[in-house]
Amino acid sequence: MLSHILFYVTATLIIVLVVLLFRNRFFIYRERGLDKLNHLQLTQMELVLQASKYQAWIYDAVNQRYIWLGKGGKVSGEYSPLDYSQFYESDDFLQLRQCLFAIRDGQSETARIEVHGRRKKNSSHGKQLEVRLKPLAKDSSGRATKILALQRDISADKMKQEKVSRMLMQFHTMFNH
Repeated sequence: MLSHILFYVTATLIIVLVVLLFRNRFFIYRERGLDKLNHLQLTQMELVLQASKYQAWIYDAVNQRYIWLGKGGKVSGEYSPLDYSQFYESDDFLQLRQCLFAIRDGQSETARIEVHGRRKKNSSHGKQLEVRLKPLAKDSSGRATKILALQRDISADKMKQEKVSRMLMQFHTMFNH
């Protein structure tokens, strides 16, 4: 009688062990596939960002942190709101935060804003930046928990626009008088 019980317990343990091993292998292979897919997507994102001259950062609304993404989508810096505000003019940073909060609270799905970067010591003005914002992750209630920001330097474009408008004004004044 005892040998029958021992046989059933041993058989049950072997079955459980086989099931756990199979399940473990299944999850390992699935995770490897997801890692490959994640790596592929990060590589594609890096190529797109390089080609379009965009830089990426993420606003973590839960922890109130700004996470700067470097090459390969890896974190190259993490900043508190006070630390991150040092990269922008104060009024522009407040506007940027309002856009982030509007997306976080569901008042807006996306946003595009032009801001000025903080001036360098030897410069009369900072870079002009175009920042595009979009939710990256949402919680169960639909509130954005992470917001992706893509920003690019538009200073050269703005200078060209100003030069063209100055030339148009000069021609306009020359031919109207």
